[in-house]
Amino acid sequence: MVLIAVGSLSFGVWNVVAVSLRQRISPSHLLGRANATYYSVAIGAAPIGAILGGIAAAHWGLRAPFLIGVPALLAGAVVAAVRLKSSSHHRP
Repeated sequence: MVLIAVGSLSFGVWNVVAVSLRQRISPSHLLGRANATYYSVAIGAAPIGAILGGIAAAHWGLRAPFLIGVPALLAGAVVAAVRLKSSSHHRP
């Protein structure tokens, strides 16, 4: 239950940060397109991830999607943090 609460809080924080960042870096006349693209990619990736997770679980057991997914998410977070930090030096 604690992990579900932490995960839910994390998703809430992520949504606020992601939308705020998109609003800051997107030109106002392209903001609608930026949001639509973001949501299309995010929603389109969910079924792909579900299929790949199911395949991994079928081949290597129920823990496999977590053992594969968590390091992938952590790597993505590190890459995003590095890119955001380097891009913030170029913003006025």
